[in-house]
Amino acid sequence: MRSSTVYLRPISCLACGQQYRPGAIEWQMGELAICHTCWQGLGWLQGPSCVHCGRAMEGDLSSARCGDCAVRRGSVLHGQRSLLTYNPLNRQLLYRYKYWGEVQLYTFFGQLMVLGFKRYYDASVKGKSWSLWKGWSRVFAKEATRPSIQLLTYVPLHESRLYERGFNQVELLGRILSKQLNLPMVTLLQRVKATVKQSKQGRGGRIQSLDGAFAPLPLPTQLLMGIEPDQPCQLLLLDDLYTTGSTLEHCAQVLQASYPQWQIYGLTLIRAGGQSPIKLMR
Repeated sequence: MRSSTVYLRPISCLACGQQYRPGAIEWQMGELAICHTCWQGLGWLQGPSCVHCGRAMEGDLSSARCGDCAVRRGSVLHGQRSLLTYNPLNRQLLYRYKYWGEVQLYTFFGQLMVLGFKRYYDASVKGKSWSLWKGWSRVFAKEATRPSIQLLTYVPLHESRLYERGFNQVELLGRILSKQLNLPMVTLLQRVKATVKQSKQGRGGRIQSLDGAFAPLPLPTQLLMGIEPDQPCQLLLLDDLYTTGSTLEHCAQVLQASYPQWQIYGLTLIRAGGQSPIKLMR
């Protein structure tokens, strides 16, 4: 929600760089703020979607999967959702955060991750429509079913990429989600093989390069009262960008092999590809 702090002097929008008075600001936290126009231009995913991966679709969606998910019937993910579609605005912001060293943007993206959780996975709003943000009139569609998430984890970086970047961009977002929702977050995976950036590969290359890229880490059970490796648990796997789903799928496969009783779900900030509605597949 909007910060209660009121700044009388103009503040710059983190997206367009223009200066605005508080009345033209949609979201603000400290010195970070975004204007109404840029907020609405972030590319919010809405309307009918694939019941498994959340891809935009059209038609009767009572139990419909998109073409990719219809083919990938062996997925161990119980579902995946994204908040935004990939567009020039959120692409620029994500690049500034991940590659240009603007680490402070994690606060903004962390709040978006919280919105994504509340939209898709917050059991307390089951069966309700809810306003995206105070003062903004758009309302998201209802989600028919919501799992009761008990634990958070995230897609890891290889140590060489972590050294190069200095931080794991998804881990920082997960910390905000964990703190605001009072959900434990643990590191359950390690990346044991360096891979070419997924954005620079085709679908086949992504799948092949990720084979053997992840390995499990032990569950710190002393920190997680009530969560056991051999007992049912609903886990949410976090990432920033969903393209083909290969990264989440490979991570989920490793996790499922270690914790076969667990149900694994995915949440990403941005969905690349599938912005235009596609015909459903039965």
